[in-house]
Amino acid sequence: MTGLARARWYRAAFILALSAFSGGLLAALAIGSRGIDALDRLATAGTRGVAFGAILSALSAALLAAAILGAIAFRNSSSVSPEIFFLSFFWVALSLEALRPALGFLILEGGSLAARDLSVRGIMMARYSGAFAVFVASLHAAGYRNDKPWSVLAVTMVAALGVSAGLPVNSGDVSRGLMPRPGYASLSDFIEIVLLAAVLGNFLYAARSRAAKGYIGAALGAAALLGGAFWLRQGAGWTVVGLASALIAGGAVAVLVPLRRYYLWQ
Repeated sequence: MTGLARARWYRAAFILALSAFSGGLLAALAIGSRGIDALDRLATAGTRGVAFGAILSALSAALLAAAILGAIAFRNSSSVSPEIFFLSFFWVALSLEALRPALGFLILEGGSLAARDLSVRGIMMARYSGAFAVFVASLHAAGYRNDKPWSVLAVTMVAALGVSAGLPVNSGDVSRGLMPRPGYASLSDFIEIVLLAAVLGNFLYAARSRAAKGYIGAALGAAALLGGAFWLRQGAGWTVVGLASALIAGGAVAVLVPLRRYYLWQ
């Protein structure tokens, strides 16, 4: 991939994330305070604050993703790092959390179960696509190379589609984050734990094989990205959203800075 093509993608990713945030904000405004109360009454958790926490976390995720992609697009687009390229898809996927307010609006408007199921699985696919993108970035750090990065991304998206389509979901439920809890929840958590372990292992191997200590920071940063995203989408109020957002922002710095420095000398 040429440097120009990479720079164009970063700008397109920034615009996409910003558009996702704008759409989520419009959906949140359409829901309003009365809609938030109504969604709380529908929530299976049976507690207040479920809808507000979900909307807050979704918009925070999208805005944070747009800010990070903007920093890459306008300050770091010249980097030839394949890891940064693949990580950009994690932040695009994170911005699509802004679809959750749209799902809430669909619920309030009496959308069909088929439409709700499609929305839920679309959000799940974005989440798995983002996690798989971080894994692919770690593979490249460990030495894997492919001259067709878009083909690799296509494979990850097909894998994400398979996982999100295969897990049973009761789309009629409204749970924490405005998302129904998937069936085989332990399997879903296991997949994320395995990916996290693989990402850490790959980046640490890169630190050893390349004799580049910066990859140790990248390993911790990637773990912070995955953990922060998982925590953020729980939608549990201001404190959790603030801490999870800080974790993602710190993870982004921990990943981007050493990768940029490493490839400056290559």
